Amino acid sequence: MRIGANNDPLQVIRLQAFLKAFEKFDYVTINGVFDEVTQMAVMEFQLRYKDDVLTPWGISEPTGYVYITTLGKINQILCGTGIPGVQPDKVIKDIKSATGKESAGFKEGMGTNTLSSVPVIGSATDSGPKGQNEELDDPWWYPENLTAALFTWPDSGTELLKSLYELLLVLIVLYILGNVLESVLYKEQTTEGNKDVLDTIASDRFKAKWWTIAAGLLVAFGGAYYLERWYLLLPLLIALIATIAWILTRSKHEKLKAEVKKLVIITEKKS
Repeated sequence: MRIGANNDPLQVIRLQAFLKAFEKFDYVTINGVFDEVTQMAVMEFQLRYKDDVLTPWGISEPTGYVYITTLGKINQILCGTGIPGVQPDKVIKDIKSATGKESAGFKEGMGTNTLSSVPVIGSATDSGPKGQNEELDDPWWYPENLTAALFTWPDSGTELLKSLYELLLVLIVLYILGNVLESVLYKEQTTEGNKDVLDTIASDRFKAKWWTIAAGLLVAFGGAYYLERWYLLLPLLIALIATIAWILTRSKHEKLKAEVKKLVIITEKKS
């Protein structure tokens, strides 16, 4: 990966999440774009671990290219794996003519036909190195994929407003859907009868409504990932967890309402 290249956004997100969370480059924005800020963080990372990243290539200046030794060092930190060895002379000889040679000398990370031995971010290499393109086929439920996506945030005020609008729209639609399903399933239920029957009806209505909302949030989470709306993932996950917690603690709701009512009365008396 490097600035200006056709990088895979998910792998850039992994890289940015690593730089921000593990290496404390707080100025990095997790947006899936290999921008100048990401390049600057990569260069600082290369200098921080220059003995492992730059020295094997016979260079001392950072390049901003995320290639064999840079990826190897990242994976060593994440997974405890070793850093692949390199043969600079062979790599330089194999540099593709479309990329060309840099006038200042070889830069770690230039495109070569030796990419089959390049590891991927967050992947152990116990059974041998994986190909550069192999990680593009990783299923979305891989932990490293989900973790990287969850740490993605809007990188501008406009995107933040857009994400809030989309999140609010999803929540409103699901809440309405839950109410509609509750009404349709239990519209014929009587409101009269003994307390046990009424409690059972109320419990069923409650579960129908809120489990519908929970299922909708789960579907919305998968849809947001598929549509690459990374910034919606964490809010939707929090909403899903909160909804399930609300369902599982139903028995305490009346007590909670009583406590809130009591607090309101006390506040009114003081005022």
